[in-house]
Amino acid sequence: MNNFKADYDRNNPTAIYDFCQYLIGKSLYDIFGKEIASATRKGKGGLGQMVEELFFNYEVNSDRHADFKEAGVELKCTPLLQTASISPHEL
Repeated sequence: MNNFKADYDRNNPTAIYDFCQYLIGKSLYDIFGKEIASATRKGKGGLGQMVEELFFNYEVNSDRHADFKEAGVELKCTPLLQTASISPHEL
């Protein structure tokens, strides 16, 4: 069960952006601990789905509209692959 409080204004693009700043320098495991194991998704879009469900506390859907249609904002997530150095990774 997700007890993380998503405290942002869904109608305001700046508020959504500001709320996202909390993720900088953290992994989802840092924020949600062992809960992340039950929420793991595989394949293209899996990271974005976990961020939607856990961080923003909204249900994933296949709606063709923007994720935050009230604000006209689409959520995009790029995982980082840690090797000798950290780099963006497309799944």
